[in-house]
Amino acid sequence: RYTVNFTEKFGFNGFTIQTMTIPLIAYFYILIIFVIYVYNNNNSPIKKSGIYTLIVMYIVTFMTPANNLIYINVADAGQGLFTHVKYRNTDLIIDCGSSNNRDFGKYTVLPYLIKRGINQIDGVFISHWDSDHYSGLNDLLSSKIKVDNIFAPATNNEIIKDISILNKGMSYRTDKLNIDILWPEKDIISDKTNNTSLVMLINFNNKKILFTGDIEKDVENIIIDDIPEIDILLVPHHGSSTSSSDKFVYNSNPEIAVFSYGKNKYGIPHREVIERYKNEKSLILSTYEHGEINFVLKDDKIYYNTYTDIKSENYYELYFLGFVTKLMAFCILLIYIKIQGRRI
Repeated sequence: RYTVNFTEKFGFNGFTIQTMTIPLIAYFYILIIFVIYVYNNNNSPIKKSGIYTLIVMYIVTFMTPANNLIYINVADAGQGLFTHVKYRNTDLIIDCGSSNNRDFGKYTVLPYLIKRGINQIDGVFISHWDSDHYSGLNDLLSSKIKVDNIFAPATNNEIIKDISILNKGMSYRTDKLNIDILWPEKDIISDKTNNTSLVMLINFNNKKILFTGDIEKDVENIIIDDIPEIDILLVPHHGSSTSSSDKFVYNSNPEIAVFSYGKNKYGIPHREVIERYKNEKSLILSTYEHGEINFVLKDDKIYYNTYTDIKSENYYELYFLGFVTKLMAFCILLIYIKIQGRRI
């Protein structure tokens, strides 16, 4: 233990690698089998063509340009919110906290990102400075994961990095991913921190995702005319009775309503709030009941999957879309090997 603690003081003390994907695991074992085969059959006629095939197969499968999909992952943060948004080579975090998970950054945020091989975050958006929305941030900033920018509606002296202030009318744009800030107004003064929360609208291929922080009914009434019909809504204030007014739910009319909460003493989410979304025929998903919730947006379609294996009816299309290209490449290369073997 002393040796481990001592070596941790140095900049380099090991490798951090992401969890291998199923295609990468399959490729890994194919590679091992081929190496063993070549070792036992050093004069095999397919030795050279096999090596070329494996190289090309790796390039086609794992080094092709990033696809035109956006991934939105709502992690199980307990009573709080932690969301990861990925588009091509851009990684964003929207809120990063929990009020009932101790050392949330150390034991949830960092393992979550490391597992996915993320070593750089382009932007962290903190809706407001309540602990259940930012408690893991300093652990993230102190880690080896590089954070380029932090955005929030106000400064916070506890945070060890400069903060860029966002107000209504501002936006964050990268390629086809647009994030528009709908609230708060510049220099807003409120006796409730909740009502200074960032309200962010993601617009991607005409699909709209709304992040609302902990805004309450007063703010909902102010911004209601700026909100179109929503495809995915992160429900305000975790489903508290102080938010999700009848008018807000009716006007936003979300296709999917996501509740991020854990076991709590606040009566969250409120039964009447849930009923309002059900009355609008919204699909209800929650981190408490379903664990992590993953969304994939492609063209005009939304796919979703949860930790408890609740899937959209079209979810298996994603397997098909990703599998067909790789299968075709593999078959073509396999035919090439056989042709080379016959020629030799």
